[in-house]
Amino acid sequence: MRTKPITPATLLQRYQSFRKKLSRKKQNFDYHSLPQGGFIVDPGTPDSFFSTNENYVALHLDRQHFHLRPEGVLYLVQLEGVAKNLFLFIIAHILDKNMEFRWSAMEKTDFQDWCVIVGVHKPKENTIVDAKKLLVEKNVIMNLERGLWMVNPMIITPKEASEERVLLNYVTRGIEKLVRKNKPFTNFVFEFLFPKETKGKSASKKASLTGAPFLKAS
Repeated sequence: MRTKPITPATLLQRYQSFRKKLSRKKQNFDYHSLPQGGFIVDPGTPDSFFSTNENYVALHLDRQHFHLRPEGVLYLVQLEGVAKNLFLFIIAHILDKNMEFRWSAMEKTDFQDWCVIVGVHKPKENTIVDAKKLLVEKNVIMNLERGLWMVNPMIITPKEASEERVLLNYVTRGIEKLVRKNKPFTNFVFEFLFPKETKGKSASKKASLTGAPFLKAS
């Protein structure tokens, strides 16, 4: 049976409700007043994302903390499907100002719920695992320790932080982990910071999770 399409206002309402549940902390909002004539507002749909009067719509938008770097497109054009959606979920909901995020069974479930909210197919657990592995192989994210991850600052950087400091912190944290594991680190920047093509026997499987422009046609 075909489901009834939801209005944009209802979608925003559901999404904000999900954000409040997910954030587990007080959210910061910026308020913007825009001419109401440019919007189609369903007055029958209560929505805390905006309030209206005769002339204006007051939008309550989440405060953004990150800049997308121009170099970031070199990583992002390689992602689509579950891998792309997972990265969007990370930066929109669980990434902190230190470019770090926690990942556990709880975040995995939250990601599945998020997929339903935004209207994409709910991925299976093994698909999510493969997508996260792909983000690692593409140098989009890096594991620091069990359950703790960091996003590559070549893709996005915090608005209020020095880009040099953020890059240095990423490289330092990565090298420290390699040292603890007695692994070589002299080529860290090339191996773990710069964009990286997908190689290996699993490439065909990963093509279903990413656009994989580096993969050669068979």
